[in-house]
Amino acid sequence: MQTRDPGTSAAPADHWRVRVASDCLAPLGVRPGDSVVVDLAGHPRNGDLVVAVSPESQLVVKQYFEEGGHVVLASPAPGHPATFTKLSEIVILGVVSSFDLHGRQQQV
Repeated sequence: MQTRDPGTSAAPADHWRVRVASDCLAPLGVRPGDSVVVDLAGHPRNGDLVVAVSPESQLVVKQYFEEGGHVVLASPAPGHPATFTKLSEIVILGVVSSFDLHGRQQQV
């Protein structure tokens, strides 16, 4: 659903800019074509937005919740199903640190 663009001039080397391709973050004001900046060194906490590789090998931007070795990756938008899985079955690439909404930078 999203594409990664490592090493852009607007993001430091330890960050990626990820373009959002769906309306999964629409309740947060992020529309298709907007970007999120991902801190690759960030460690997710419950409620953080993360970029992850889902068990279906899709790159997703979702809210992260962990409990007892299990993870829920949830979209703030209705109509986008949550992913329930073991922590060992997904790869967290990083934590979203800011949004680029049509050229306007906004911190998370």
